[in-house]
Amino acid sequence: MAFRLGSKKVYFPSTIMKIVRSSLPPNQVAFRVEPKVNKLDRRITSTSGRQTKARDPAWKKVIVTLEEEFRYPAAPNVKRDFGGDESAAQEKRMRARLRGWKVREPRVAASAPESTEAVKA
Repeated sequence: MAFRLGSKKVYFPSTIMKIVRSSLPPNQVAFRVEPKVNKLDRRITSTSGRQTKARDPAWKKVIVTLEEEFRYPAAPNVKRDFGGDESAAQEKRMRARLRGWKVREPRVAASAPESTEAVKA
């Protein structure tokens, strides 16, 4: 039997996990995940004895205990980490797009001059 290259499929998770700051111990991390992550807990709702329909929450919180201590990354410095002020870069891109085009002054709606006949009447 011949061996085929590329026949194994690799599946990547399709869930989004957002890290959430919380007051947990240093070896625990909290994530905000979609409700479909744990299907067993999805339908648990607290109703006060009535037959009311409760909506499922839009997200869940997952707490992960790590072996080593977790430290949140430092807040990014936009000017240093991302190449400076975004408005200057955007203006430069717009000027490059309009190179060779005649740029007109913006039109201002002309107000109609009042008629002297209407004032006299």
